[in-house]
Amino acid sequence: EVDADALYKRHRQGWVDEVIDKVPALLERLRELRASKESKSIGYLGNIVDLWEAFAKEEEMLVELGSDQTSLHNPFGGGYTPVSLTYEESKAMLVDDPALFKQHVQDSLKRQVTALHKLEQRGLRFWDYGNAFLVEATRAGANVLDEASSKAGLTPDNGGAFRWPSYIQAFMGDIFSLGFGPFRWVCTSGKEEDLQMTDKIAASVFRELMKHANEKAKGQYADNLKWVEEAGKNKMVVGSQARILYSNCEGRAALAAAFNEAVKDGRVSAPIVASRDHHDVSGTDSPYRETSDVYDGSAFTADMAVQNALGDAARGATWVALHNGGGVGWGEVINGGFGLVLDGTADAGRRAESMLSWDVSNGLARRSWAGNANAQLTIREEMQRQDGLAVTLPVKADRSLVHDALKGAENAGGHVVAARTSSVAASKIPGANPLEALRVGIPAKLPALPPRDGSVPHAPRRPVKLTDAERELALSNVLRYFPPEQHEMLAAEFAEELDTYGHIYCYRLRPVDYPMQAHRIDEYPALCKQAASIMLMIMNNLDKRVAQYPHELITYGGNGSVFSNWAQYALVMRYLSEMTDRQTLVVYSGHPLGLFPSHPDAPRAIITNGMVIPNYSTRAQLDKMYATCVSQYGQMTAGSYCYIGPQGIVHGTTISILSAARKWLGGRIEGVVYVSSGLGGMSGAQPKAARIAGCIGVTAEVDADAL
Repeated sequence: EVDADALYKRHRQGWVDEVIDKVPALLERLRELRASKESKSIGYLGNIVDLWEAFAKEEEMLVELGSDQTSLHNPFGGGYTPVSLTYEESKAMLVDDPALFKQHVQDSLKRQVTALHKLEQRGLRFWDYGNAFLVEATRAGANVLDEASSKAGLTPDNGGAFRWPSYIQAFMGDIFSLGFGPFRWVCTSGKEEDLQMTDKIAASVFRELMKHANEKAKGQYADNLKWVEEAGKNKMVVGSQARILYSNCEGRAALAAAFNEAVKDGRVSAPIVASRDHHDVSGTDSPYRETSDVYDGSAFTADMAVQNALGDAARGATWVALHNGGGVGWGEVINGGFGLVLDGTADAGRRAESMLSWDVSNGLARRSWAGNANAQLTIREEMQRQDGLAVTLPVKADRSLVHDALKGAENAGGHVVAARTSSVAASKIPGANPLEALRVGIPAKLPALPPRDGSVPHAPRRPVKLTDAERELALSNVLRYFPPEQHEMLAAEFAEELDTYGHIYCYRLRPVDYPMQAHRIDEYPALCKQAASIMLMIMNNLDKRVAQYPHELITYGGNGSVFSNWAQYALVMRYLSEMTDRQTLVVYSGHPLGLFPSHPDAPRAIITNGMVIPNYSTRAQLDKMYATCVSQYGQMTAGSYCYIGPQGIVHGTTISILSAARKWLGGRIEGVVYVSSGLGGMSGAQPKAARIAGCIGVTAEVDADAL
């Protein structure tokens, strides 16, 4: 630590046992402690780069483990002191000469990485704690990419990988995927005895939960039981009487219920505020930290964090926060948190059970969908434990099958998919109402591939260029929706779709047994009218009289998507047919994450579209994420299932023309000429609006069919 005040503050608190300010003295002290195996915490007053370089020069290897926890999310604003400057010089230069200071920081990072390389070759195991060390070292020009990425010329935001893991990739990701994360609480009385009581309650709750936990969860409970039993002795409190421990979905709900009961019966003298760190199972989308172990291409999306905040609000959190930035810096992460007051009332208990269960299950479902085995184990257990929880589970595609299918599509030279037929029989649903088919979801027996319909407009080929790895990812991601026995046939078909159209639409599942239009609400096979209403609105958005490219699930604007593919449509409709008024459907950019327990006053569906980490929110990035089926552009009313056809734009255009005449022409409209362009993607509202307003309209359009 270069800041003496910060170091001695921790020394006074008892967190640092010894302070040493000379490298030779520190190295000698380490030799003594290694020989005696005595545990000590030493604060070194100096720059970490000097220390790493000193370790690298020593003949004896004195360090086995290392990380970086400097504030490199703010590298040029004081978060990192370059080795070439003293602490005081650094503070002055970042104000007086920011450009020169930036150069010093980046040179320092390169020196730090060089020393770490030397130590790594001798056995050091290093990780990035997640405060953007590896990201900023990359931007400085240091060699922190793994060998394969360096050879391929890949960057971390384009499929490349770092040579050292983040601590999420190395350790915490698997813990998060078991549902364990930093639950915390504050005793609002300010009394130490209330905190001691909550520690005892937490220990009792964990001992009980360990009796039926699986082996992986039992280990986490044991670690955190030890923590909570030792925390009081180690005087961890700074400020409020607060505690933190790692707990899972079941544990958090049980802790909150027990705390609420303790407030009610007076064992705890005042309300408790339950909360958590944003750095948790569900609360943060951060591609270089919390979601750095998500490998399905969705690491740069932010649907999870946004959905978490919306879901917490819908289930009764006392307050909810949503942030751009945190941990790795502004623009690099979207994260959120909450506060929940436990005041001993039955209402507080109800809200705690509902909200805390969602707050963890959301992230478990997302991590499970991305392929994490721990998350798949845990979410299956939660579906057994929680009434009303039903999430979409992935089916892993065989890599060699995917590879061969893509090679076959290449050799076919862009074969036209619509020409293919299938002998696989369609699944027929008995009953007079054809909409009963909406209950099926992904059929066990695939229907025939419908011919390409020339009577409706089709989306142009997507221009995105994918690497071989991205093509494999796109195909694998779509096959996740289908049972394994269907993969061999569908892999070849979807590979052709990808190469022919630049996207996999799953045309085989496009419904042909019922008209795609808004039917009467009582015709929908739903358990509640709210769900039936959503089904009606989805089908209206895809009606060929309404949608711009109905078979590509695009309502308007050229790319305003309802879903990314027809498999998503089929699953959403199935979930809606099963939904009760105590469940909420969660949809991430077209993907139905699943049904989650809620309550009658909560939304029946919460939908996010195109949520992307700000610094990576570019058209090129979205095009790739759309092609790989992890995000989509929902436009406005397309992705929110509330488009009503061109009438809305006609109205807005009419009001605009009349307002323009009033503002600039003294209200005169008769005989006025209004010229505009475009009769396609945005509905062609201008001709009708001109007639309604009473002026002369001229609208240019290059597409004869649209005109």
